[in-house]
Amino acid sequence: LTGSTIPGGFEVGFTTALTHRPVGILINKPTSSGHGADVVMSGVVKAQYGDTITIGQALTFNIAGRVVPALIDTTNAISKVYIIGQSLEEGTSGTVHPIQFHPPYIYSSTG
Repeated sequence: LTGSTIPGGFEVGFTTALTHRPVGILINKPTSSGHGADVVMSGVVKAQYGDTITIGQALTFNIAGRVVPALIDTTNAISKVYIIGQSLEEGTSGTVHPIQFHPPYIYSSTG
């Protein structure tokens, strides 16, 4: 999720680009705008995998909002990724597992 300040409060939305800095993982399903969103910003939280992940891998996210291995993809000209946490269990795409989420930081292949 990304965050933005709006008049009267804080609004969250899904990341729609890999360049967006995520602020947390949504753990409930608000039914419409204006309903409360429960967001984990640090700690152990369940997340849906978007690829095959091994124990202890550094994680980032894909444009579908799933966690994936944090790899620099020079084939597709992606030179930096936000590291958002570490996997605590192995799993495959579509499965849900606990991860250690932390405030995101940028990992870059360009220094």
